[in-house]
Amino acid sequence: MRENFLEYLSYEKNYSPLTVTAYRNDLEQFEQFIQNEFDISLVEVNSFQVRSWIVALKNQGLKNKSIHRKMSAVKSFFKFLLKIEEVEINPTSKVALPKLESKLPDFVRESEMEVLLNCAEQEVKDYNSRMEYTVFLMLYATGMRRAELVNLKSENVDLAQRVVKVLGKRNKERVIPLGENVVKEIKRYVDERNRNALDSLTFFVNDQGEKLTEKFVYQLVNNYLSSVPSLKKRSPHVLRHTFATQMLENGADLMAIKDLLGHESLSSTQIYTHNTIEKLKQVYKSAHPKERKS
Repeated sequence: MRENFLEYLSYEKNYSPLTVTAYRNDLEQFEQFIQNEFDISLVEVNSFQVRSWIVALKNQGLKNKSIHRKMSAVKSFFKFLLKIEEVEINPTSKVALPKLESKLPDFVRESEMEVLLNCAEQEVKDYNSRMEYTVFLMLYATGMRRAELVNLKSENVDLAQRVVKVLGKRNKERVIPLGENVVKEIKRYVDERNRNALDSLTFFVNDQGEKLTEKFVYQLVNNYLSSVPSLKKRSPHVLRHTFATQMLENGADLMAIKDLLGHESLSSTQIYTHNTIEKLKQVYKSAHPKERKS
């Protein structure tokens, strides 16, 4: 049943291989716990046993976020069993999960990003530095994910129309517009790549014509963002958060940001409104006469 479920995720739900592997590991851990503690099969599991697993995970020191991720796999599995009529009741349906901390995503402020980009552009001296600068700029200008960037095909970057077509999670395509200034920088990279006669099927390649790895992009972004001391995290996802936060702060509609990011649910996008609210609180505190006197 577990293998049928994983095939269902791969071929019908179009989950990525990494997600399927994570689900497999979580389900194997859950099944082992159920067998060791209760000596029953998965179709016999009830809500008490699911809660017992959550308690065991807490006792192991797992954070609530990790428990939520593991429970996501278990919940999806039992929904599948219910769908194929292997169980009559989903034992996870009424199980309460530990409360998640409300944590705001890290992002780079607009003024800081302007300084960072200006400094980075001055360091462009050869093909590799041009490519690295353009990778960073593309992530910031589009909000695309790291995996989406490394898998980007040249045929999906239309500089004439100023759009880029991205293949996101579950093979869903979305089109992201490119600004005029961003297009100029991308053209410089394309010209440099063509002069070096490098493979152009994959849009971003190193000086050997090889597709970039996700690890390389992570380290690249980490190096760039190291000049922003206020950041706690320096991953490519920070640029995605920065894109969304700055769009919202400058008046973009939340639904439009949702579509640009490729979110399935608006609830995933709404976290960025918290950053805006925090900014409003700071403005209020510094500007309102009652607050300034206190």
